[in-house]
Amino acid sequence: MLNLKDCYFHSIICNGDKVLEIADSIFKDGKIMSLQRSGLKTDNDIRMNKKDEICLSKKGRFSFFYSGAYDMFVLRNLSFVIKGNLPEVYKPKFIPFSQTLITDSKYIDSGLTDLRDEFRTKRDISLDDVTALTIPCRDILESDVCYALFFFRGNILNLRHYRVSEEVRLQDLKKFYEALSQKMSEHKINIPIYDLNSKTEITSSADIQKIKKKI
Repeated sequence: MLNLKDCYFHSIICNGDKVLEIADSIFKDGKIMSLQRSGLKTDNDIRMNKKDEICLSKKGRFSFFYSGAYDMFVLRNLSFVIKGNLPEVYKPKFIPFSQTLITDSKYIDSGLTDLRDEFRTKRDISLDDVTALTIPCRDILESDVCYALFFFRGNILNLRHYRVSEEVRLQDLKKFYEALSQKMSEHKINIPIYDLNSKTEITSSADIQKIKKKI
């Protein structure tokens, strides 16, 4: 059963193919590392965290009052659910979003944050501390926008490129799940996968089909 009490989340914020590449690297290494330690490259370099920092978030009691990391990233991307007793986790210095919006480039690689529920660590996170993976299945099945952000982040030219049928969204989601499961199997990783919103454990493509029928 998925337990989200007092846990951290680490989200991979890239397009679908890149997410699989990064997840495969994490499974191979047996740990989540910073960009500096892993040598991985993301789709873009627009970020406020430093390259030696791993970004984490927590579900805040009042997270719906502002756009936080949990709402913006965990609910929209492949995320690792991590035990809440990680050592050497800290809160970066917060600055208002309105300030970063005006002079965004000034804060790239600054180590600051404009998200109140963001945490950071410079320490590698072992997969032994990961309790689950989450995929936003329900959101992808319900929304063209969520589908596009998950699979084509950074590559969307206009709305016509991602307004697809529900059946196409379903098939692409199943393919992603099967590819992710294959990579976990190759590296002998056994971590349960859930759809966060419906709290459904995904053990096969058939479970994604069940989510489709519920919505």
